[in-house]
Amino acid sequence: MNSKLEVKEAEGIYLRSLTYPDEPPPPIYKVEDVMWTLKSNKVPGMDNIQAELIQSGGKALIWVYHTLVNVIWESGKWSKTWTQSLMVPIPKKGDQAISLLTHQSKILLHIILKRIAPKIKNFLAKEQAGFGPKREAIIADIQKKITDAFEVFDHECNKTVDVREIGTIIRSLGCCPSEGELHDMLAEVEEEEPTGYIRLEKFLPMMTKVLMERRYRPIPEDVLLRAFEVLDANKCGHLTKEELVKYMTEEGEPFTQEEMEEMLSAAVDPETNTVRYRDYITMMVVDEN
Repeated sequence: MNSKLEVKEAEGIYLRSLTYPDEPPPPIYKVEDVMWTLKSNKVPGMDNIQAELIQSGGKALIWVYHTLVNVIWESGKWSKTWTQSLMVPIPKKGDQAISLLTHQSKILLHIILKRIAPKIKNFLAKEQAGFGPKREAIIADIQKKITDAFEVFDHECNKTVDVREIGTIIRSLGCCPSEGELHDMLAEVEEEEPTGYIRLEKFLPMMTKVLMERRYRPIPEDVLLRAFEVLDANKCGHLTKEELVKYMTEEGEPFTQEEMEEMLSAAVDPETNTVRYRDYITMMVVDEN
C-alpha cells in the first residue's frame, strides 16, 4: 500500500471540500417556513401573484414550490419570470425607482440568504456594514465569548491565566490550530519576559482577530470520514493501532509521542486494538453552534 499517495489523496479531498463545499437542497419544511414569512399586503412583481395567494395554496402548493426550488438548486438555472423585476419610479427629486421582485422568487432568495448569512458576516469589511449585522455588535459578541472562556480559567480573578491553559481556551472557542500554530499564537501574547501567565488585555485582541477571520476552523465531519476511508484500504470500517501510528508519525506533520499517546487513549478500542473511525470522528468533532 502506497501510504504517501493515499495521504496525499486524503489531503486533496479536504482541500477540494474547502473550495467546492456541498450545499444540499433545502428540505420541504424550509420552503414551507419561508412561504409563511412572506409579507402580506405587498405589491406583487411582474407575475401579479400576491403573497396571500401563495399562502392559501396549502400543502399542495408547498410541494409544488419545493419541487421548483430543488430543480433550480440542482440545475443552477432559474425560471425566467423569477429573474425579472418590475421597476417603479418614485416621485422624489432625482431619478429613483424601486424594484419589485416576484413573491415566488422570494421563496428561494430567502432560503439562499439564510444559507449564506452566517458564512459571510465575519468577512464583511467595515465599508460593507449595510450588507449584514453591525460590525460593532459582532465584535462585541465575539469579545464577550472570549472573555467568558478566559474567565473560566482565571482562578485568581486578576485577568490572567496559566499559559498552559491557553490551548484549551482557544479550542473551546471552536478553533483547532496545530501545535506549531498554537506556539505562534502564544508568542504573540506572551510578555517580553515570559511569566508563565497570559493577560486578558493581550489575549483578547489577538483572539478577536482570529475569530473574525475564521482561522483554524475545525475540519467538517464528512471530510474527516472521507480522509479515514482513503486510509482504510480494505474498507472494513477500522484501522489497526499500528496503521494509525504509522500514518500519524511518518506522514505530513508528525505527531509527537505525547500527542500520539493522547490520541490512542481516546481512539483505540481496547478490546479489538483497532480504531473504529466513525465512532472516533463523532466523539472528536467540534460543534460550532
